[in-house]
Amino acid sequence: MTEGTKGTAATLVGQVREQFSWLPRVLLVAAVLVLAWGWWALAFLASTRSSLTGNTEVWPPHLPVLLAQFSLAVFGPVGASIVVMVVLRRAGLALLSVLLGYGAALWFTLRGAAPGLVAADPTERKIMLVTVGLAAILGLALGVVATRGPQRLGFVGVLALAPVTSLLVTLLHLGDAGTWLGRVLVAALLVLIAWRRWTGVLLWPLFVLWFWLVEVAQQALRYGTETLRHPGGHGVSLQMVLDAMTDFLRNAWEVLASNAWSFLWPAILLAAVALAWRRVWPGVMDRAAGLPLPARKPAPGQGEPASGGD
Repeated sequence: MTEGTKGTAATLVGQVREQFSWLPRVLLVAAVLVLAWGWWALAFLASTRSSLTGNTEVWPPHLPVLLAQFSLAVFGPVGASIVVMVVLRRAGLALLSVLLGYGAALWFTLRGAAPGLVAADPTERKIMLVTVGLAAILGLALGVVATRGPQRLGFVGVLALAPVTSLLVTLLHLGDAGTWLGRVLVAALLVLIAWRRWTGVLLWPLFVLWFWLVEVAQQALRYGTETLRHPGGHGVSLQMVLDAMTDFLRNAWEVLASNAWSFLWPAILLAAVALAWRRVWPGVMDRAAGLPLPARKPAPGQGEPASGGD
């Protein structure tokens, strides 16, 4: 290629880049808008589809307003915000996306336009809406931590596991297959913990404990707030909710530990196989590269020419 041709090609490339310089910005705007809806879908779509009111409408989006949904209002936004932050990788864009998703759902909730939305006491509604907002910001902070390395993402990702699994199960109608989907996602988190160094496997017991504690906290909070659904729920005090949670933990922690282990051990096995294959595969390729290549057979009609004679 001559110098003149190189100069012409560089000019053309520069013109194309200048002409489509707006494209990355458009893609960023589209990503922010899509993840704004995705934040709400991750946090609340599955629960909306399985609402006790029997309502299967999912539009317009709205936020939980009943104290009985307190566990959902905490862990749903936390996990959804982590996912948004990990996908966008920029704190400012992730914050904008979450604010748009929360703001739109808040507007529909306050308007009362959501189909089948149960009317709640104004004080109860305010508590729930503030809880959702604070949980969303907490999730963004945890997402920032998660983006600082695969190992941190492996641990923080536990909080996003339930929202992601629930959304995929809801959209794909997986049913019982959703359990194995969750195990595969847990295996991916375990692989991230030990991806750079195999010694990360030593941290797996901490991951198992962290997974179990999150599960215990979700179930205990859900059980405690279930007391608010009692016909006399308006007379329920905070102490009664705390007592219900304490009783639940005292009677159910062994069952939760057993259930968590039955869920985790296939994921641990999958992760161990994946990491072992990652360490073995380069050696297999090196050995394959060192093997002598088989002799090529001549094509039909192209054999070696016979030696000529006088």
